[in-house]
Amino acid sequence: MPKQITKVSILLISPSDVAEEREAVIETINNWNAHIGKALNTIVEVLKWETHSVPELGDEPQKILNRQIVDAADFGLAIFWSKLGTETSTHQSGSIEEIDELLKTNKKVLVYFCKKAIPQENLTGDQFSKLQDQKLRFQKEGLLGSYDDTKDLMSKIQLNITSIISEMLSYNYDDGLISTNTSNKNELSIPKLVLKTTIAVATSPVFGKKTVLSIDVQNHSNQIVYLGNLFFKLDNNQITLPTVDCLTGESQRKRILNPGEKFNFNAEPKDILIASKPNKIVNVAIRDQIDRIFEGNSEEVMSNLEILKNLD
Repeated sequence: MPKQITKVSILLISPSDVAEEREAVIETINNWNAHIGKALNTIVEVLKWETHSVPELGDEPQKILNRQIVDAADFGLAIFWSKLGTETSTHQSGSIEEIDELLKTNKKVLVYFCKKAIPQENLTGDQFSKLQDQKLRFQKEGLLGSYDDTKDLMSKIQLNITSIISEMLSYNYDDGLISTNTSNKNELSIPKLVLKTTIAVATSPVFGKKTVLSIDVQNHSNQIVYLGNLFFKLDNNQITLPTVDCLTGESQRKRILNPGEKFNFNAEPKDILIASKPNKIVNVAIRDQIDRIFEGNSEEVMSNLEILKNLD
């Protein structure tokens, strides 16, 4: 049976000094479409002037681009490093005009600034100073992203566009524009995550013999899941957060869990029980990047903790 595919258009905005990043965005979106988009029945199209504009006379080049591709975008993705771009009749650069065109129609724009060292020759003239002025403006109007290199940018874009598109999928589309009518909306499917807790005994030449509460987070769905920190729920509706795996020493971090995969975290029983006092731990849970919470088996968690509490 044919599937209904949702198409989302992203406008790629940038001056000429981030060509490598533009290619990285294309690669990231292609990978997103092949894996995450497939699970969500969604395809993302990247709108670029190089591929989506057609020759046309009768108006300023930027105005033509606005009609041809900017107006067609569902949201924007802007990347800056050392340059602002070519000035237009109304804005300091075409990139800034495209951002403002999207914002005035209440469309979101993800803006990233590169943290790489800037060549000395790019610090002369007014390009860099104008860019800093715009950066200050953006900081007053919202949150900016930053990246160290293209690998870092690709990772952040994948997470961020998944969050935005997941939100967009809770609305209907009307001629390419997001509609505020929420009837008959497409529901974002919820992945099946299973959290299992067991009592484990580990032996190491460093710490000797140690009994821990071992937690497996298993992805039993056909979706990629983007996860944040694992935490314990308390009986007063608060949480306690173990920050470091007591066996590996690894700090908690955001992670990607592919279908059929799992990850393991080990909690020091004494530490979590002390941190929860005077309240009682009632369950273990984990939150994904769009704030959905997945919980374990409460009876299993409390039973294991009671056993650990009574161990010498």
